[in-house]
Amino acid sequence: MKKSLLAGCIALATAGTQAELSPMSEFELHNVTGQAGVDIELDVGVQIGEIRYTDTEEVVGGVSDGDGGSLTISDVYIGGGEDRNTLFGFSNPGNTANLNNLRFKIDIDQDGSLLVLGEPTSGGVGVVDILLTTGEIAVEGAGGINRHVLVDSISMYGGALALEMRVDGATSDIEFYTAIGIEDLDIDMSSSFGIVIEDAVVAGNSYNEKLAANRTPDASDRVAKLYVNMSTDVADGVKFDFASPFDDENVIDVRMPSVSVGGSQLGGIVIDDFQFRGVSMVVSGH
Repeated sequence: MKKSLLAGCIALATAGTQAELSPMSEFELHNVTGQAGVDIELDVGVQIGEIRYTDTEEVVGGVSDGDGGSLTISDVYIGGGEDRNTLFGFSNPGNTANLNNLRFKIDIDQDGSLLVLGEPTSGGVGVVDILLTTGEIAVEGAGGINRHVLVDSISMYGGALALEMRVDGATSDIEFYTAIGIEDLDIDMSSSFGIVIEDAVVAGNSYNEKLAANRTPDASDRVAKLYVNMSTDVADGVKFDFASPFDDENVIDVRMPSVSVGGSQLGGIVIDDFQFRGVSMVVSGH
């Protein structure tokens, strides 16, 4: 199980800090050393034509449960913000199309506990730049019938300051923490709901306060600190618990300066100190 968890940690961290448009088979792990654990510096490229989840049909006694439809996400691009000129208030951040400013530090304790730390390498502004875009997100029936587009496209640009994942050797519980901010979020849902959101920001819980005080938010204000504990100590599922002992975790500010509905400008929306620290949920199949 520990090997699969290690692979999952690296995959999740890679997805959260992004990469470049090129086949996944071309990704490189370089500068790997075995001194007091393992350090891995990544140069990664990811392009995915389609991600498809199909709700498997079950037939019991000749009677179908009616499942068999699919959720699809097309044209997924995960990369660096190569053409972006700013990041968290810094000009000319030196972005490239590759994920080339991230190092993973991996250690395993005597009790089997696994620790994975993701942090920017030297250079740049100390932030791992993120660019994630998708094409259509749609649902469809078995065989592709009755296809409906839920989201026309998503574009998300921002950066990450830190990532930490711990796997408890005794319980296999996973603690995941990241400091990540979205500087420019565009969501087009015009085909389904007629809603278009442009230039949205998702940041830490001091971001709106800094702007209200006519002060410029710094990098720490622009990132949301997110924490979750994942446990399999439940029946047939995984429990996600967002409770945190730190007041600044799992509390975010959101600004949506441009929201339109049905082609008409609705205006701007500001959400201050949205906290989900008390959220706990169990995910299981059926």
